[in-house]
Amino acid sequence: MNWSDPNTGASYDWDYRTIIIHAISREPFPHIYLQISGEDETSDPFHVRFIPQSESDLQPLFDAFSKGAELNPDPGTLLIS
Repeated sequence: MNWSDPNTGASYDWDYRTIIIHAISREPFPHIYLQISGEDETSDPFHVRFIPQSESDLQPLFDAFSKGAELNPDPGTLLIS
């Protein structure tokens, strides 16, 4: 996953499988909350908040993260359909 801010030029890359959890949160403001695993087994996870310009963008953004999780399952996970 790649995120970049056109206003600052900042850019971040994460392997999608490092995203431990994604959720819609509205406190203290509407955002998508991510918990991302640390660089190795001894590193603590870190937290990221994606704050859309409009609250109406929360659900489509959450749906995109959900689809990404579906397309990038953890290795060794048994998928039953």
